[in-house]
Amino acid sequence: MIDTDEGKCRFEELYREYRQDMYKTAYNILRNSYDAEDAVHNAFMIILNNPKKISEIKCPQTHAYLIIIVKGLALKIYNAKKKTPMQDIEDAECADDTDIEDEVVSKIKVERLKGLLKQLPENYYDILFLEQSMGLSIAEISESLGITYQNAKKRLQRAKHKLNKMMIEESMKDAI
Repeated sequence: MIDTDEGKCRFEELYREYRQDMYKTAYNILRNSYDAEDAVHNAFMIILNNPKKISEIKCPQTHAYLIIIVKGLALKIYNAKKKTPMQDIEDAECADDTDIEDEVVSKIKVERLKGLLKQLPENYYDILFLEQSMGLSIAEISESLGITYQNAKKRLQRAKHKLNKMMIEESMKDAI
């Protein structure tokens, strides 16, 4: 992203546009200015390694992408500082019934789907946003959120399963 003068200008614009929001997000989690600055710095380092993920600088998708990244990094720092082990997602059980997703999605209106997405837990919403809206692979999501590949894969699977369950419940309400 910063190999050229244009790339440097883009990165500087991105930094100026979003650093305050990113810092506020990190600070709200960490309550420590040094750790919040570290989270923001690390987030921008991730962005430098994935410049193609930022197509437009001033757009809601870019803002959400950056906030999700810094939030994940801040939580990782918080957990490391507090010595609180994160739940091992790999060990938890999760059903694999995601093959009905396409059928249910085609039946539900876009507005209802948006409403259901807003009802998802934040970590599920974030991972679905990164995959669906930003087009990130599981490897890129794991790097962006600071979690292992297996945890990202399992969290994405759970998010899809939860959304499917909510859509089925919603469609059953309509049938009654």
